[in-house]
Amino acid sequence: MPASLLRDWSPPSDSRIKVDCDASVHESIQLFGFGYIVRDISESWIKGCNGTILMASVLRTKLFAIWRGLLLAWNCGSNPEDFGCSALEIGLIQRNAIRAADLLARQAVEDNLNYVEWLLPPAFVSNVVLADKHSPVLSS
Repeated sequence: MPASLLRDWSPPSDSRIKVDCDASVHESIQLFGFGYIVRDISESWIKGCNGTILMASVLRTKLFAIWRGLLLAWNCGSNPEDFGCSALEIGLIQRNAIRAADLLARQAVEDNLNYVEWLLPPAFVSNVVLADKHSPVLSS
């Protein structure tokens, strides 16, 4: 098992920002949801987003969320070096390490949202974002 699968959410290193993304699917209606969050080294919410894509796939939806998350981070005033584009790290991690992004993706499917940007964490995600700040990071 890769070491990245053993970790809870952890803040970015240095002065970088971190983009967490996830996707969700409602197969019977072919609705795919995505969610992502941009946070800084102090674990503060910078911005988040969720929405849906029709007739996609989970992989395509996850890639879409990564792409949109990087664009959102860039539009928040970050340059590529701030989120490690010179050495971009994309990895498979346990869902508990991206619980807030997972909740955003699931809520997008449940509410059939097109595209919503969140300046503050929505109520259904606030407790998870707060819990991330207080959960110990397990070493790999």
